[in-house]
Amino acid sequence: MQHLGCRSAFVVGHDIGASLGYHLAANFPESVRRLVTIDMGVPDAAWQAIPMLPGSDEQVAALAHGRGGYPWWFALNQLRELPELLLADRFRLVIDWLYGHMLIDQSSGDEAARAIYAQAYDSPDAIRAGNGWYQTMRQDIADLATYEPVTLPILTLAGEEAYPALREQMSSDKGTDIRVVEIKGSGHYIPEEQPEQMLRELAAFFAPSAVVCS
Repeated sequence: MQHLGCRSAFVVGHDIGASLGYHLAANFPESVRRLVTIDMGVPDAAWQAIPMLPGSDEQVAALAHGRGGYPWWFALNQLRELPELLLADRFRLVIDWLYGHMLIDQSSGDEAARAIYAQAYDSPDAIRAGNGWYQTMRQDIADLATYEPVTLPILTLAGEEAYPALREQMSSDKGTDIRVVEIKGSGHYIPEEQPEQMLRELAAFFAPSAVVCS
């Protein structure tokens, strides 16, 4: 932002970017005019109790059919060196699994997008860099415990499956002005599945201050 000559800006983050945006707003509130978090909350102590694997036959069946929040990759990405050895030059397998698991409309993740993401993540350095956030998540949780609730406006856009949990998680302990909106017809990848609906929500949220960067 300093490089671009901005003192403050609208900030929009998806998934890990949502967490980063929140921590930016908590530490440098003068730099964030309004914050949008997309289909992810802010990791707190409760995240350390999230089950990585399903615990019943029904949950196993749901996971096999692309439903159920059992983020096994949280554990895998904590490991040092092994993910790079396993996934370098074959990250397309992960992209296809995540899309298959988290998209409602499979056509939203087209071949061109999958190829671009796979190429971006295919090198050992890229995998190591991406996993760095998971390996520091406990520090993020510890930092969060020291914050006061953020006072700037926050809009959380949630896919259908995440909406109930995000409505509970993005509550008064995170901020004093938070609105959680369900995006119908979307799973986790809202920018891919419902881009027009997402843009309408962003435009309405940012409308009170039309200047993007000041």
